[in-house]
Amino acid sequence: TTDHKWWCTMASTPGSSTAVPSTRMSTRSSGSSALAGLSSLSGGKRPAASLSKYRAGARSLLGDGIGLSVTGLGAEKPAIILEIGAAYTKVGFANELCPRHVIPSTTVVNGERVQVYDPSESRTTDILREVLIRFLYDVMYKHLLVKTADRRVVLCEPLASPSRFRNLLADLLFRHYMVLSVMFCPLPLLATIPLWLDTALVVDCGHSETTVVAVFNGVPSVGSFTSVGTGAAEVQASIRDLLKDQTGDGDTHGVVVEDGMLEDIMVRACIAGKLPIDAATGKAPDLPTLRYMVPATPTSAETTLQLMSTLRCTACDVLFDGVGSDAASVASAVLDTLLRCPIDTRKTLAKNIVVCGGTSMLPGFKHRLAETLKTLVSDPVYTRLSGITTQRTVLTIGIASVGSGGKDAGMLKGNCHRLREELVRKLEGIHVSDMSFAVEDSRKVTCKIVTPDDPASILGGGGDDDLDKLKGVMNIGQRTYTVTDVQKSSEDYHTGVCDAFEFATFSFPENILAWTGGSILGALETLSERSLSKDAYLKEPGSIPDWTDHRAPSEPVKGSSKSDKPPVQQKWRQPTARPRAWGMGSLAETKVQHVQ
Repeated sequence: TTDHKWWCTMASTPGSSTAVPSTRMSTRSSGSSALAGLSSLSGGKRPAASLSKYRAGARSLLGDGIGLSVTGLGAEKPAIILEIGAAYTKVGFANELCPRHVIPSTTVVNGERVQVYDPSESRTTDILREVLIRFLYDVMYKHLLVKTADRRVVLCEPLASPSRFRNLLADLLFRHYMVLSVMFCPLPLLATIPLWLDTALVVDCGHSETTVVAVFNGVPSVGSFTSVGTGAAEVQASIRDLLKDQTGDGDTHGVVVEDGMLEDIMVRACIAGKLPIDAATGKAPDLPTLRYMVPATPTSAETTLQLMSTLRCTACDVLFDGVGSDAASVASAVLDTLLRCPIDTRKTLAKNIVVCGGTSMLPGFKHRLAETLKTLVSDPVYTRLSGITTQRTVLTIGIASVGSGGKDAGMLKGNCHRLREELVRKLEGIHVSDMSFAVEDSRKVTCKIVTPDDPASILGGGGDDDLDKLKGVMNIGQRTYTVTDVQKSSEDYHTGVCDAFEFATFSFPENILAWTGGSILGALETLSERSLSKDAYLKEPGSIPDWTDHRAPSEPVKGSSKSDKPPVQQKWRQPTARPRAWGMGSLAETKVQHVQ
């Protein structure tokens, strides 16, 4: 996202023209809401360099890097991972690098093609049931070719999925397709799993809307949820209007521009970023004009559309300029979410922004979003995000790896997330505002912890010698690390987010990031314990638990009666009182309580 040369391959000399093949992109190669990268995942050409990089990153998570046993290696078969989006559905199996199939979220009912997922849910229950039965039949028996009676299912669902939709979907999976168990996982939470992040700000840019949710210590914060109606559908509507304006008379001269064409034009021709201004001319360079071939139809002959530079550069402005249906932009949704979060977590969230969804794959999307955030945060509406400057205690902890070898530097980088969890456990009771790691050489890493508390007074009697309790040996997997020294200092700490915006980098395509998280979660041997079993559902029909936490279940709350029911039948919720260590605090302080 900091690479300002993303536009080099897009700019060309003014007046040049390039032809787009007349054959429109097929469903398998067009991708979802954008998109461009699914051709390498669903049967089209596979770029060797990008795919090898993606596989390397995926293997590090699905292989030894996850550190847990996986299912599917013995008698039990891999779980089915299903993500139903507004435009496209991704299906596959657990412990795989990418979805087996990416198909449109549509099905044919009574000779008419209808959408499967409708957030408004204006259809009756009987119609919706018929749509889901036909759609699931195509997914299970035509694409995956599996026997559903011996499979578990992991459903990657939006955080604001309608209750009627999820209840009906669970009822069909259990009663009609007889699956062993179903696990409902919110998309924002799954997007953080492949990145080893337990605290992040997840921005999901889809087809019909953009949602922003803050995830604290592995638990999505429902109070921070923000949704705006800007997505690929708004971009396609803008392309349709620009095509009419391009002719000068508001008409496309008999050319029928279908929705599939609009998506094809968006993927092939449009950019989301702003081209840099040339110092010599004082204006941005023009993109080459593309000739889009429209195939012949029974009512019209083959024609050509001219996709000029203005259309290619301004079609995506609806995502950032707040001119959509609800006068909101992606950047304003990010800042509104930060305003709803506790002040001590805002800077940490701003440093861990995870952008996913098909629309975010448009060229220059992250770069444009970063520039818009820096400009919009100075608006008087977001004055509270400027923060204050206070004195904070800084702990500088030196950690050394026991042993030697050329791969120790890579091992240190890969184990930083586990070192953080171990240090958080030792710092129980201390509010952690920020924590960062810096790998110095192949055998040493330095951890910097910022806290408003005095760690010495909490860990012991108040003297700095009590910080020695942090020292010791830590066993992380098959490696051994030791805390060599602990230094305490004081410095000014600014809680504002104006200069703290950073985007998480990863090798996974943005449109399958959440699905990959579901693949990792479905590969764990704890899947059966965390899922809703068929027997439990048939005993209590319609009772779908609200799963919002991917960590291990905590102990029952004191004073509550013990239950003989397995954990799968117990519901979970966030504690009513806000824990002291939101964000980078101790996992023990943010345990979810379980209720009967």
